[in-house]
Formats: sequence, structure tokens, C-alpha cells
Amino acid sequence: MHLRERFGQVCLFTYYSHYAPLRALRVFKTLGEVRNLTK
Repeated sequence: MHLRERFGQVCLFTYYSHYAPLRALRVFKTLGEVRNLTK
């Protein structure tokens, strides 16, 4: 059970470390598009 918990933590960590930057980039991209539209 301890090994499975460790594995789950590693999976969550890698998921967030890969997913968070992509989502942040997408947010910045949409923010930039909105800013261009409101100019």
C-alpha cells in the first residue's frame, strides 16, 4: 500500500508539473487575445 501511495503522489506531481505550465500558457494566450480585441 505504501508503494502505491508513493506512486500516486509521483503521478500527481508529474501531472501537475506538466499540466500547470500548459494551462498557464493558455491563460496568458487568451488574456493577450482579449487585450488585443479591446484595444
